[in-house]
Amino acid sequence: TEDPKSAIAYCYNKNKRDSEGHVVTGTNTSRLNWYLPAIEELKAILVSDKVCATMKRMGKARLHSKGSNEWYWSSTQYNEWCALAVSMNDGNTYDFKRSYVGHVRAVSAF
Repeated sequence: TEDPKSAIAYCYNKNKRDSEGHVVTGTNTSRLNWYLPAIEELKAILVSDKVCATMKRMGKARLHSKGSNEWYWSSTQYNEWCALAVSMNDGNTYDFKRSYVGHVRAVSAF
């Protein structure tokens, strides 16, 4: 498959599709309603003990490792050319041009 062209496309593509390619809606599957979180949601995920415990219980990767220089895109626009991202090392917010390559953490309500 072709790589997504944006962080939002990556998150949207995680959604379950019907036979016609439309996103399935409802509550009876785990592949529903994936999206790119806003800046405040992303920062809350970073510090949430509940999210970290759930990910650990599911055997999923941690959001970050101490001392890492990784940052994750948010859906929050900074201006016409930039969007906001969060450093997983220190929780600070940065604005980057949308053409920069970074990490994406798709989220879904659970």
